Amino acid sequence: MEGVNYDYTGTVVPLAPGGVTLISVSVVITVLATIWTGLRVLARRLKKIDIQPEDYMVIAALVMLYVEAGFIISMTVVGGIGRHAWEVRPENMKLMFKLSYGMQYSYGIGLGLVKCSLCLTISRVFFFTPYRISAYVAFGLSVAWTLVVILNSLLICRPISMFWGDISPGGKCGDQNKAFAAVGIMDVLVDLLILIIPLPSIFKLQMPIANRIALALVFALGVSTIIVGIIRTIKVVSMSFNDPTYTGMVPDLLTILEVGVGIIVSSSTILRPVFDRVFHSISSMPGSFKSYSLSRSQGHSHSHSQSQSRSRSRSTRYSDATRLGASPIDNPVKVQIWADEMSLDDRKRPPYGRTVVIDDHSSEEGILSPNDTRYPTSQSDLVNTGRSKRGL
Repeated sequence: MEGVNYDYTGTVVPLAPGGVTLISVSVVITVLATIWTGLRVLARRLKKIDIQPEDYMVIAALVMLYVEAGFIISMTVVGGIGRHAWEVRPENMKLMFKLSYGMQYSYGIGLGLVKCSLCLTISRVFFFTPYRISAYVAFGLSVAWTLVVILNSLLICRPISMFWGDISPGGKCGDQNKAFAAVGIMDVLVDLLILIIPLPSIFKLQMPIANRIALALVFALGVSTIIVGIIRTIKVVSMSFNDPTYTGMVPDLLTILEVGVGIIVSSSTILRPVFDRVFHSISSMPGSFKSYSLSRSQGHSHSHSQSQSRSRSRSTRYSDATRLGASPIDNPVKVQIWADEMSLDDRKRPPYGRTVVIDDHSSEEGILSPNDTRYPTSQSDLVNTGRSKRGL
């Protein structure tokens, strides 16, 4: 702008308070997302499980987060984000728009990969048909949303150079506020669908209080991602392109937060092996050895008494069955009784059905407990287990 005295020379723009906040948040959320992704890989190693497709998607999303953080930091340093438009030189404003255009692709691809990863995790954990179908539908919608973001960036201005201010004869740009609003609304709806899919099964679970707390925290993070998406959509719609460097600061901050928090949420669903290892290490420390040994001895004593009681009950009922001339294998009613009485080596077993929800290291072949013991998933499985244990 002619006749305007700027408070800087050169390409680098002095940081405004809003710019400092934007850079700080970008660095912190990127570091946290990196740590969570590393813990995700560690959890797979602890369980001796190969890296799954959803893990590669999260790693690719993390790479997109690095790219997005690079764009945002550059937009702040050389584009003047956080300052008013009249405080930024035209050449810096043009650089800001070019960098902003590139950031749209890293945002769309990165967040789309996070959504797809969550959908695959749900389909792996909740392997029953209705849940799988719902997860695959959500996966398709996530892919569609990613394509909408890319196409919106490609087609919003024709030619593309008009996005950063180059005037071309016959060129035009669409209503960017409405286009970004449509993308934001679709983003929130897809997130809601992904969050709702596992709820019916989770509400029916019986699990220890520690698992309930962990599950509640994961879902709280999931809800926070949706809230960030809603606020981001509102801020994008209300953004003024007459002062984009100032009014665009909050939308940019929420943009990188949404991707970073999404990576953390996606990785938190499979970190149980890491937490088990950490808690085991803490309980093994000298300061906690006495209480740990006491609880172990009490637990063994209680288990032993329960084992004796179950053994007496099994002996009595088996004697009744043989006295009546019926074998627990020949008579289907007695098979049911035998299965109900079986203790699987007197180890406590979970209720029938899937109980491991915040750990996707289980498979269709069987439910895995934290110590890799295969528990039966149906009454027929339990009967077959009883037969095999008796050598039948």
